[in-house]
Amino acid sequence: MKKLIFILSWLPALASANPITLCLEGELFGVRDTRSISGFRCSVDQKLTWDDSSGLFTCEFRKSNEEFFVNEVTIGSDLGSNAWVYYDLFGTDLARFLTRGLGLKTVTRAQRIRVNFTDKVWANDKFVVIEADQKLFKFYVSATLGDCSGRRSKK
Repeated sequence: MKKLIFILSWLPALASANPITLCLEGELFGVRDTRSISGFRCSVDQKLTWDDSSGLFTCEFRKSNEEFFVNEVTIGSDLGSNAWVYYDLFGTDLARFLTRGLGLKTVTRAQRIRVNFTDKVWANDKFVVIEADQKLFKFYVSATLGDCSGRRSKK
């Protein structure tokens, strides 16, 4: 019953195309390293409708603070209690923005970040793999509901 009430509470926001705010955080590691190479923390105002899946990223990278607007990302739903959004880390303007902020120059392949929405918000995978600058990296990612203000920086 709680899940149904939560889903019903999201319907007005989805119907009116009001953005959902989430905090997307990530840390980049070499595949064999235990030391963080880079990271970011982004407050994302994400619209989740079939007509509008745009998002505004307000990000803190280790060396800079930057904003980015993306016109469209891939969204999905099982038309029940589960929805998701994919953030590509290869081949899109958003990917170039995020990987440049992480200090990666030439990304040749990467898995996508999937953020799920049910009765909570979370990143689907503990980490995604990025191949860049002739090396492999693990990018550990987390997502929570709400903006990133007031959270301790992982950068």
